[in-house]
Amino acid sequence: MRTPPIAIATVLATAAIVTGCSSSSSGSSAPPSTTPTATFDAAGARSAITTSWQTFFNTKTPPATAEGYLEDGANLGPAIAFAARLQRQQHFKENAKVTKIVFIDATTASVTYNLVGTPLQGATGQAVYQGGKWLVSKNTFCGLVEIGSPGKPVPGCN
Repeated sequence: MRTPPIAIATVLATAAIVTGCSSSSSGSSAPPSTTPTATFDAAGARSAITTSWQTFFNTKTPPATAEGYLEDGANLGPAIAFAARLQRQQHFKENAKVTKIVFIDATTASVTYNLVGTPLQGATGQAVYQGGKWLVSKNTFCGLVEIGSPGKPVPGCN
């Protein structure tokens, strides 16, 4: 079983923090969908964002499933694999606990979260609404992976 990209990013971020700086999903489920409209459903969006983050950052989520919870996930397979290798090297098993969501607009939210099972607590990232789904932003994922792999290029994140 391959480690999902979310776990990899978590390991990298944790490694960077340590050196200075649960919900599980199976199968091919898709991220929850909510549609921003003139009558924006903040409660529904919060639920969808929380589910996406918990699924993406869960080490039990298969990489192919995790891609569906990540902005531009179809193009970030190599970055997800890279992050999984780093996660395995650090022996981290984690998942995300979303603690706060602040909407910047109807398609972007700031997400404060803890990566349970790692030293990364109170981190902030972004969720984006794309293709009818709330996703973990590419910038958030790539930033975590880059922190955990100083000096090494992360495929797809450059």
